[in-house]
Amino acid sequence: MGNQGQRQPVVIALFVLFLLAPGLAAAIECDSSLVQPQPWGYKKRGADRCEGQYFEQTGLDTASKLRVVSLIDWFGELDPLTDDPLVVEWIPPGKASLVHLTARSLKPEQYYQMDAEIGPGRASYQWPTDVLRDERLRVRPRDLVVIARTADDVLLPVTLHRAKDRPPAHRQPYLMIIPTAEPTEIFLTVTALDASRKEKRKVTVNQPLKQGFYAEGQEITIPLPFTERGLYRVHLGAQLTGGGSTSLPFLVFYAGHAR
Repeated sequence: MGNQGQRQPVVIALFVLFLLAPGLAAAIECDSSLVQPQPWGYKKRGADRCEGQYFEQTGLDTASKLRVVSLIDWFGELDPLTDDPLVVEWIPPGKASLVHLTARSLKPEQYYQMDAEIGPGRASYQWPTDVLRDERLRVRPRDLVVIARTADDVLLPVTLHRAKDRPPAHRQPYLMIIPTAEPTEIFLTVTALDASRKEKRKVTVNQPLKQGFYAEGQEITIPLPFTERGLYRVHLGAQLTGGGSTSLPFLVFYAGHAR
């Protein structure tokens, strides 16, 4: 009885250390509205990943007519048929940042999604390609978009590449959005924030993209003018065909290119 009493605090302490240990895979709960029973369907695959095909969803939240689908620092040459795994990398704003990755296909009527939870202390994910190369899906690399988001809703630019490749030293992060209504013009405002998330300086204010015609449902690529490490507030505003407007604010942590 005395030995058991001495061992109990030790067991509890080890359990707590296990929970707090950095770099451990984070358990994930799959989106129940997407889960499908077929072998290639969206479902849990391992402890930290849900992936596969789902049926088209309707009635999604349309509070903003602009939807962010990707924030990329560098997209390498990929071939899921021969490259396994693919590597997703990012730089978190702090060691305690849990990161959620979402990948989708932009190919029309290809309803594919991958979700992964990555625990604190990690800055990369080894993405198995078994589902991507399934002959019933055959998701093409050029159709993939990826976004990383911290638990407190800060977006992180990611690199996506083969394990043998390394990102170039000079690159510029770019955002990809999809409008769910036709814009006549889109405006970009970027504000640098301090550690308390208060405004430090304006980087650009209501800058029109001037990309010509914007089609509803068609992806739009936006280079982001980050110059130094830090937290930024990005605000997208759009004038819509037929009148009205919409906007979308969000936070981005940019870490520069030091890895």
